[in-house]
Amino acid sequence: MGADVFKNATNVTSFYIPDTITSIGAGAFYGARSVVEMVIPSGVTDIGQEAFYGMKHLALLTIPDSVTSIGSDAFYGTHELTSINVPDGLTSIENNTFRGASGVTSLTLKSGITSVGNEAFYGMQNLTAISLPNTITSIGEYAFYDTPLLISINVPN
Repeated sequence: MGADVFKNATNVTSFYIPDTITSIGAGAFYGARSVVEMVIPSGVTDIGQEAFYGMKHLALLTIPDSVTSIGSDAFYGTHELTSINVPDGLTSIENNTFRGASGVTSLTLKSGITSVGNEAFYGMQNLTAISLPNTITSIGEYAFYDTPLLISINVPN
């Protein structure tokens, strides 16, 4: 799926992504603010930067384990998102990837994640708990900034 395909489709409430899609381009659904649920098919391996940026009413999101790359700012501003499933094949969380996903309350980064980019989870204002894998080697600046309810951080030995 190409870049900016449905950019600013502000009144569309649902999208069906066919199983034949393997990549979601940069800005593909940027600003599609009326969408509430998105299921990414299991054949997708790459999600481009800003692909779902500004989808502020997106509450349910399924990211399959086939995804190995998520670009920066991909889910920036998904305010109503309540949970994030980090795919098994992902090794890094890029800058601002989930910034502003303020509805998320807990987060578990799976084994295999080695780095978290700058401001990756910035502004998750309802986040209360996070669990980091023992594979993590770097966490960027302000990665968990503006998470005032964060009370539990599980960091392995």
